[in-house]
Amino acid sequence: MSASYYACSSNTPNLTLYFLDSSSRLRQLHTANPDDSDWTTGPLDSITNVPDATHLASYSCQHPSYPDYSDIWYQDSNGYYQIIDAFGRSKTKVDSTLGSSRDVTVLKPPQNSSLAFVPHYIYDYNQTTKDPWLSVFFVNDDVLWEYHYKNNQMTFSKHFDKPNDPSLPPSANIAGFSWGYNQDLPNVGGMQVLYTMPDDDTGGISMCKLNKISDEGTWQYTNAKFTNNPFKGVARYSSVAATEAGRVYAVVDDAGKVELREWEYVQDEDTYRSLGTVNTEVSQG
Repeated sequence: MSASYYACSSNTPNLTLYFLDSSSRLRQLHTANPDDSDWTTGPLDSITNVPDATHLASYSCQHPSYPDYSDIWYQDSNGYYQIIDAFGRSKTKVDSTLGSSRDVTVLKPPQNSSLAFVPHYIYDYNQTTKDPWLSVFFVNDDVLWEYHYKNNQMTFSKHFDKPNDPSLPPSANIAGFSWGYNQDLPNVGGMQVLYTMPDDDTGGISMCKLNKISDEGTWQYTNAKFTNNPFKGVARYSSVAATEAGRVYAVVDDAGKVELREWEYVQDEDTYRSLGTVNTEVSQG
């Protein structure tokens, strides 16, 4: 399942939800009002079959010049990511042809690899139109990979394989968000990538953090076992989700009591605050 939300300037907002049904069809529902129960099907709803264990990731650009710029990514049966736009038009296959230079090698990730997008804030927001772009993260052979995707090309790649870099289990679920836009700050101010620990009996969530303001762009790591880690108690089988507002969601299993919990990133303090349990009851009225 994946969701993207467009809410920018005076354009009509749009919340789009993507998921797979029992027949492995890619479904699309959207609404202009998240509080409204009257969701409608989108133009790509049920027209594409997707492998049932694939991870989905979607993105909507937050720029008034790109009100319809929205993509959904999924992994096909051959292991390649396929990109479809919000109208159901097939855009491209993510393979070596998308590398913008010889320095950018586009890998085919392992089957069912977790996938996460982190949008980058656009500089000169009210002055000059900039093409939307984002970071793409996935895991390959215990190594976290990052690509920059812009104008249907991979323009940058980085793999976290240095001695002090974290090792991610292939079955880890990953999520992320960015922060820091203002009129004086070129590009994104910081990013966080969070990943689960499915191979560890104690579970939890580990983090990779990039802060271009306080430490000039050095990645820092917080292991799930660290005493100051705010996500202790997250179940090893949990997925993780994050929003651009810095909210993080995961499942906590406390002696058999299973709850969906919410945390909030406090930017000024560079820490997380627990917001408690998410009320998942659905009214029948």
